[in-house]
Amino acid sequence: MNFIRHMWLSSGAWGPLSYELVPTDRWEAVLGPTRLASVTVAAPSQELAGTTRVTVEPSVIIQDGVFVSINNDLEPADKSSADAAVRLLEEHWDDAFGRSSQIFRSLRSA
Repeated sequence: MNFIRHMWLSSGAWGPLSYELVPTDRWEAVLGPTRLASVTVAAPSQELAGTTRVTVEPSVIIQDGVFVSINNDLEPADKSSADAAVRLLEEHWDDAFGRSSQIFRSLRSA
């Protein structure tokens, strides 16, 4: 289950947000001036076998915006059945959508 969004941030907000996500001091000591191009974090799924990955990077669509991609990679118990995959979506869509909405809100308020 994937959720993506380009979100507007207030003018100049990407710099502080990107530094909060990945402090660049260590990189600047070696590379000189740096900027965050993209960051991905991963965590085990809270309900089922699988992983949730969140990628954050500057938006190429919205000036002063951020692109966020959330991938909930859940594995159905029966990997050979399309019906099991459909059931997985039906049973967990609302939870995944709610968690993704929470992630979007947390980035916007950072």
